[in-house]
Amino acid sequence: MTRWAPAERRHLFWLSFVALFALALAACTREEAAPSREPSGEGEAEGADTVDTAESAAPAAQPALGRIVGRVVLKEGAELPIRPRKRGDAENQVEGCPEIEEADYRPVFEGEDGLVNILVTLTGDRERFFKELPPRAPQEVELVIRANCRLQPRLLGAVVGDALLLKNRSERPMLPYVGVQSFVETLSSGETRRQILESRGVFPVGCGVTGFCGSADLVVLAHPVFDVTDASGRFEIENVPADQDITIHAWHPLFQEVKESVRVPRGETVEVELTITPLERHTSPSEIRESTETGEGSPNESAQPTEPKKP
Repeated sequence: MTRWAPAERRHLFWLSFVALFALALAACTREEAAPSREPSGEGEAEGADTVDTAESAAPAAQPALGRIVGRVVLKEGAELPIRPRKRGDAENQVEGCPEIEEADYRPVFEGEDGLVNILVTLTGDRERFFKELPPRAPQEVELVIRANCRLQPRLLGAVVGDALLLKNRSERPMLPYVGVQSFVETLSSGETRRQILESRGVFPVGCGVTGFCGSADLVVLAHPVFDVTDASGRFEIENVPADQDITIHAWHPLFQEVKESVRVPRGETVEVELTITPLERHTSPSEIRESTETGEGSPNESAQPTEPKKP
């Protein structure tokens, strides 16, 4: 058996002490560096791993939206109205353009399934309705004087902040106006004019003394949840706030506004049919025929245009 001298025993003792101290220090360092394993909430087992906050965050709730489709039909027994003629229209007939016809004064007509060029828009609870609408960047909308010297479309919907592109694709210079303007500039053939729509309202569009270009109506709204009935007479409105009371409005400057309440379930489509009636103050085809045949009164005098109601 080896016998250690007193000095050697003291040396071994201190070596052992230093080694144990180093091991204890290393263990403490590892414990401090390890991630916390404390429970993160009620019902979670003690010692379970904490879930990273970024990974555990729930995705943002998507708006509850639906869809409305349908058509607008003319009230039974009613006649489609004709827009009143303006003095000087005949004199503004442009050489090389088609002759002015009755269709130029009839902005709404029958399609396969319903009336064409009727505005259909929605309203609802001011706070909930707008809160559910998805964001929409400003867009460009177009009114075009086509090669046949006529404005298209006859009814155009837009949103405040959109840009109106007014184009002349006829072979003649025109003097188009949008709403009531104190000064009207010539729009040359092939030229495009851009205008930001800064306010809501209904703005009649036409052309001045250089030539007849028909007529159109520009309707600027506060929100994009609307549509204009297409060539078949149907409409389709996407992004409709769901699970709340919605009012559908069908409207045109020559017609009485019609309303209907509806509630759209989330993710579903609701189909509606709206019946609309012409305004009495505008001229109907039968009134034109009667005044022409009897000589009693003038179609122009019997149907002076008035300021259209804003939807």
